[in-house]
Formats: sequence, C-alpha cells, structure tokens
Amino acid sequence: MQTFQDGDEHGNNINGMKKMKEIKEIKNDMKTEEEEIEEMKNKMRLRKIIEEKQDDLLEISQLRYIIIAPGNSVSKSERDNTYILLLDKIKNVGAVGYYKEKVVNDINVNQSISNPQSESEVKAFIDNMVKGNDEKLLSLKNTLADAQKNNGPVEVEEAHLAIAEYYASTATKSEALEQFSKVKPETISTGKKIDVVLRMFRFGLYWEDNILMKKKFG
Repeated sequence: MQTFQDGDEHGNNINGMKKMKEIKEIKNDMKTEEEEIEEMKNKMRLRKIIEEKQDDLLEISQLRYIIIAPGNSVSKSERDNTYILLLDKIKNVGAVGYYKEKVVNDINVNQSISNPQSESEVKAFIDNMVKGNDEKLLSLKNTLADAQKNNGPVEVEEAHLAIAEYYASTATKSEALEQFSKVKPETISTGKKIDVVLRMFRFGLYWEDNILMKKKFG
C-alpha cells in the first residue's frame, strides 16, 4: 500500500523530471536563438561588405573606364583629369601589375589622353611603388613565418590570405591567383570565406575577367 509520503516522493520525482525536461527545452531554445543571432550577424556582415564604399581596385577600374569610354560623352580635359586621379590611386595602392598591363601598355589609354607618361616617368613611378610594396610584403611574410612557428593552422591560413590579398592589389592577375590557390578554404572562418568570394568577384571586375567573376572559393 502506497503511503502519503511515498506519493509525495513519487510526485516530486515527476515534478523533477518535468523541470529537467523544461530546462532541456529552454537550453535547446537558447541554442536555437544563439544560432539565429549568429546567422543574423553573418547576414548583417555580408550586407555591410556589399554596401560599403567600393574598394580601391574597383575605383581604379572605374577611373580607367572613364578614360577609355567610347563616344564623346567624356571630354578630353575630363579624361586628362581622370588620368591624374587614376595614377594617384594606383600609386597609393601600389598596383604595379595593373599599371603595366592596363595603363602603360594599353593603347586605348594612351590615345585617350593628352600627355601620357614618358619612359623615364614610367620607370620612376614603378620603382617608387615597388619599394613600398617590398616593405609591405616583407612584413606580411614575417607574420606568416611567425604564425607557422608559434600559432595554429587558422592563423597560418589567415596570414596566407593576407598575402594573397596583397598580391591581388599589387601584382599581376596570374601572380595573385597563384597566391589565392595556397589558401586552404576549409581552415578559414565562414566570414573570411565570404570575404574571399567577394574579393574574387571584385578582382574579376578589376581585370575585366568574366570567368574569374564566376569563380567560387573552396
């Protein structure tokens, strides 16, 4: 025969199980909310990247397009002024590869402006950029060496990615793509993967490469 005390104990056990179940459900709900918050953060971050001011490479590409735009929509003086802005932006970025291929050796650019740079001016312009670029690259390589020695695979890939992004701004298209191929996408964070996909798309616009714009990372 079950006593009153036994009934209380049985009831307490049931109540305890109910509470444990409720706590578990609450924890599950909290986990779901955390996942939703993280997903929302990723979406906001992506939106911020998309909506932010276009980066230097796209500005360079757009300035060049103004210079070589077909038709008479842009005056000669405006092309000349844009050319000065283009050189200034290229110098600030250190875009040696792009400068050689898309400016110095581009007949459309040279025919569209009044005073293209002379050979001596071109050499001095490149030498100045190369000096600054070498210093930046040395710093990035030192960071990579330090990560390989003292940190884990995530930090190493972050350093590889930083070097790849440096090459994207300064080197030729093939040199930049070679550096991106050294990055292991499974090691870097989701946010960084998004950054790289967007970078590759912008990089394709920069070089006017439709195939590259469709390229996926990883």
